[in-house]
Amino acid sequence: MADSGDKAKDLTRPILFRGENVSIGLILESDLDFVFSNINDPEVNRYLRIPGKIRSREEEIKWIRNLYSSEDIVLANVENSTGEIVGTIGLHQMDVRNKSAYVGYLTAKKYWKKGYTTEGVFLAIRYAFSVLNLRKLHSSVFAPNEGSLKVLKKNGFREIGRYSRHAFVPGEGYVDEILLELFNPDYVSE
Repeated sequence: MADSGDKAKDLTRPILFRGENVSIGLILESDLDFVFSNINDPEVNRYLRIPGKIRSREEEIKWIRNLYSSEDIVLANVENSTGEIVGTIGLHQMDVRNKSAYVGYLTAKKYWKKGYTTEGVFLAIRYAFSVLNLRKLHSSVFAPNEGSLKVLKKNGFREIGRYSRHAFVPGEGYVDEILLELFNPDYVSE
């Protein structure tokens, strides 16, 4: 694990890995306003699994409080210079038997196109492979979400297929879902 640094905000948020511009750490109840406003922002949630779904503060409080008792691991992506949360990165559908997980993430609009998501996903991959000892990560992207596809490909994910006109995206209609995967290089192919 990375050192906790010298920022005051870092003292309250356990940091798992520190990068050049961002770090990944635990989500705290104090992140509620960030999570609530971004999950309900139509531009931010447009390409999530259930785009356009509105969530209440009570639902988000319950989600944060139960976060670490589920089979998902969702981490805060935090800007190093300010200690502010810029997004979340999740390792979902953890499959202990097959040592795999689904990678998903959300980044606030004001932090788009700064490289924070790419670096945060890189750190989450390091955590998944070196700490959790996962063998494989997989993800998917709706075809119009070119930025997210770039994030995954920059981090070594490769496209393995797609579901044609699979998901409805507001303002786009039914779009292809692109499937991607990344293997832990420490595991030898069989």
